[in-house]
Amino acid sequence: MVSARPTRLALLVIAGLAIAGLYVAFGTRSTPVDLVDYWQDRVRAEPRLYPAYTQLSLAYLERARTTHQPRWLKPAREAAEQSLALQDNFEALVALARIESYAHRFRRALRWGQRAAAASSGGVRAPDPEVIALLVAAELALGRTDAAANLLPGYTASFHGVAARAQWLTAVEEVDAAAAAFVEAADLARAAGRSDLEIWARARAAGVYIDSGRAADAEPLLATAEALDEPTPFVRAHRAEIYEATDQPAEALDIYEALIDETGDPAIAVRAHAVALLTGDDEAAARYFTLAEAGLRAAIDAGEVFTLEPLARLYLDAGVNLDRAEDLARENLHWKRD
Repeated sequence: MVSARPTRLALLVIAGLAIAGLYVAFGTRSTPVDLVDYWQDRVRAEPRLYPAYTQLSLAYLERARTTHQPRWLKPAREAAEQSLALQDNFEALVALARIESYAHRFRRALRWGQRAAAASSGGVRAPDPEVIALLVAAELALGRTDAAANLLPGYTASFHGVAARAQWLTAVEEVDAAAAAFVEAADLARAAGRSDLEIWARARAAGVYIDSGRAADAEPLLATAEALDEPTPFVRAHRAEIYEATDQPAEALDIYEALIDETGDPAIAVRAHAVALLTGDDEAAARYFTLAEAGLRAAIDAGEVFTLEPLARLYLDAGVNLDRAEDLARENLHWKRD
């Protein structure tokens, strides 16, 4: 049963609501590499243009997110901090909250988010909805559901506010209400012309049901997300989870294999390793283990903490390095309560 799994591919979301999003330059979609190059050129040409440093920071974050290489987080932090050094500004504070949420340093994310809330146009009494979403995500990651709930009133008409409420409902295991809230957020995204956020929210609605062992309820929601555009890796990973939940491991592995080739995401290799073990394919399991361990350890070796949990899970699934797995799990609890 999917609901019995200690971890899941919501690792792809990273804190649920800390969405880096799609960045747009010159009116067209650009790759993370294009955007890093563009904003690097801008700050070289105008080294005191503080908004350019914020945009460079976000471009580095998107590069970290899409490549799953932690080395891009350090320059992302440095660029945002340089923006603040030049001019205290709301956008750089939000960028730092995003970065630390992605990195699972949720206490830091809270501190930056609280500063961003104070710098919002509405002030601390009416912060920007995206800031509320970041704060809610951080509080939930730290196991503080009451604190997260206290942030929610008054944010019922914005995508980020409704998505934050959906995340809170997920945390308190109000499954049907959480799925309905994600659908509501998707409808708001559609009205705003944000197909990327609509797809994410509809897939999240499906994910709530997948996690609770209700694959049949997840199916139509995921199918709707798939029909909106070419399925993203996040949507395809949910499809693989449904295959797992409906005893179709070969189909799940086909998706995981393709996603590993395309994205290099070690969290997907962890999932593929577990499925290969269940099917008795020891050769494939060994290959996925090697890929997952290398990627997850690279982040830890770089001083990051967001791969502690999946690496512990990998060792537990494989039945190896169990003392190390316990150490990793204990350290993870220092950063994230789940």
